[in-house]
Amino acid sequence: CYQESTFDPQARSWAGATGLMQIMPRTADHLGLPRDELTNPEQNIAAATRYLKELEQAFGYIRDRQERQNMVLASYNGGANHVRDAMRLAEREQRNPQRWSDVKPYILRLSDPQYYNDTLVKYGYMRGSETVDYVRKIHERWNGYRGVRTPRSGFTPNSTPQKATHQRKKKCQIQED
Repeated sequence: CYQESTFDPQARSWAGATGLMQIMPRTADHLGLPRDELTNPEQNIAAATRYLKELEQAFGYIRDRQERQNMVLASYNGGANHVRDAMRLAEREQRNPQRWSDVKPYILRLSDPQYYNDTLVKYGYMRGSETVDYVRKIHERWNGYRGVRTPRSGFTPNSTPQKATHQRKKKCQIQED
């Protein structure tokens, strides 16, 4: 929710996405959310939850939970069909289409005419860098909420989670010395 709207129920993107979870008007129609309810926090979150569940089911064949979540997050931001285009490109290049690290480069390439005009690509151009950044930021925020540092912030994903308050306290002690 923070990544979508910074918790602003009135938020509206340049593309027309609206509300806390930045739901596009056509997606709202698909989910049965009346357009005049897009800024209603409860309705917006409930519709986004239904949509995330749909995406989770659509990528349910990806057995690894973390990989499936990455594809779901990318789809929420950039569209499931664009993600599937990138997965097809990855597979053609003998990469694993169910592994985010193998699909991510092709999501980035979908802003390049050489790739979005490829015969395997059915849905054309994608703002891939926005989608890749979206997935990364959500993971960083989630790890921050859990008190786990990511490589960018100095933690490693495999490190033992540490409470953020403990880290702040330790930092304060170091600064006081």
